[in-house]
Amino acid sequence: MVGLRGGCAAAGRGVLDSAPGVRQDMFSLFFAPISVAWLASASAATFQYFFVRRQLRTSESEKSRYQQAIHWVAHEMRTPLTAIQGSRRNHDPIQIAGGKRQNN
Repeated sequence: MVGLRGGCAAAGRGVLDSAPGVRQDMFSLFFAPISVAWLASASAATFQYFFVRRQLRTSESEKSRYQQAIHWVAHEMRTPLTAIQGSRRNHDPIQIAGGKRQNN
């Protein structure tokens, strides 16, 4: 049985060798461009992933700094306004119980 299989394989190789236009390395010739295209696509995807990741990290840090600056400005504007409102309440005319002012 083993000799028969080996003989069939040898006969098959002999047929391929004698056939016009068929090369022994046809398999590698077919898959070489595919493997090159796959490798190039994988390399480009890897580069794009790390490049986009770096840009995302940069934009997120810029966004965080911007939000902190806006928060600080809003706080600095609200603090004096709150103090002014509180001091205005302290300087209002005397209020009668129940929160109503006397009108003259």
